[in-house]
Amino acid sequence: MSIYAKLKKYSKKHIVAMHMPGHKRHNFLHNKLPYNIDITEIDGFDNLHSSNGILLEGQNKLANLFGSKKSYYLVNGSTCGILASIFACCNANDKIITTTSCHKSVYHAIEILNLETSFIPLLVDEENEIIKDISATEVEKIIKANPDAKCVLITSPTYEGVISDIKSIAEICHKHNIPLIVDEAHGAHLFLQNRSALNFGADIIINSLHKTLPSLTQTAVLHLNSNLVDENKLQHYLSVFMTSSPSYILMASIDECVEFLNKYGKKYINKLQKNINLFLNLCKRLNNIKILNNCNKKYFDYDNSKIVILANSMNLSGKELMQELRKNKIELEMSQNNYALAYATIFDKKNNFIKLFNIL
Repeated sequence: MSIYAKLKKYSKKHIVAMHMPGHKRHNFLHNKLPYNIDITEIDGFDNLHSSNGILLEGQNKLANLFGSKKSYYLVNGSTCGILASIFACCNANDKIITTTSCHKSVYHAIEILNLETSFIPLLVDEENEIIKDISATEVEKIIKANPDAKCVLITSPTYEGVISDIKSIAEICHKHNIPLIVDEAHGAHLFLQNRSALNFGADIIINSLHKTLPSLTQTAVLHLNSNLVDENKLQHYLSVFMTSSPSYILMASIDECVEFLNKYGKKYINKLQKNINLFLNLCKRLNNIKILNNCNKKYFDYDNSKIVILANSMNLSGKELMQELRKNKIELEMSQNNYALAYATIFDKKNNFIKLFNIL
C-alpha cells in the first residue's frame, strides 16, 4: 500500500486525534489544504529517522528505481542532504575540494566544520557568461596537491544545464580513495535517460525531486552508491540536519512520484525530449534571439530541458527579457545579465513550447 493510500484510509477512521498536529486533521475556513491526512509518527506509520515499515519500503522502492545501493527521503530539500554528506565524510578542520559555484549549504558546512577548502578552477563560457563543465584534469591536479582531502563535491548539472564528465572525475577520486559527492539537485530526471551521476560512479548523489519531477516543494532524495562513505555516519547526520517532525504529506509526495516514474517515467521523458527538439527547431527561425544548446560541443554534456534564452543579440538584458515574457503570461525560472532561464519538465505540454516560441 502506498503512503498516500494508507493516509487516506486512516483519515476516514473516526479516531480521536490526541496528538500533533494542532489542526487535528480538520479543514477550516473552507480551504482545501490536506489537513485530513497530515499526521505525526503514530502507530502503523513508521519513523523516518529509524524506518522499518512503510517508510523503509518506500525508500527501498526509491533505491530500486534509481539503481542505488541505498536511498533516503529528504523533507528539508537537498540542503540537508548536502550538509549530511559533507559531515559524513569530514571531521572538524579536515579538507574538502569543491568549486566556488557550489550551493550555499556547502559553504555553511565549511563554516561549521572549519574546513580547509581547495577550489577547483572554473572555466567560463565568456560569450554567454555561463560556467562550463568541470575539468577532470583540474580535479586530478587539485587532488594531487591535496591528497589528504576527505571528499570532492561538485555540482552537475548546473542551474543552466551544463553537465560534467562524472565518470572520469569519479575514477580519479576513487584512484585516490576519495569519495565524490555530486549535487545533482537540478538533474533528478537524468536517471530516466541514464545520464545521472548515479550511472557514472559518484558515491553520494543528491536530487531535488521538486525541481524537475512531480513532487511537492521541499522534497528531495539522497542516494548512497559506495562503500567509501560510512553509512551509519551518513544516517546519523541525516537525523541531525533533517527535521524530527517530517511531513507525511511530503513523504507521500515522494512515494507517489516514485510510483508514477516506475509506471510512466520513460514515456514522459521521451515526450519531453520530443517537445524540446520541436521547440529548438522552431527557434532556428528566430533572428534576434538564440537558445543555448550544445551543438558546438562547448560543454562535456548538456541538459536541454534547461532552456537558456540568450538576450545578448538584442538591446535587452536577461531581466528585461524575463519581464517581457511575464507580460505575455509566461513566468520563467530566473534571469541573469544576458539570458533568462525557462525550466521544462515532463509535465510541460507541447502547447507550452509552442506558446513560448510564438512570444519569442
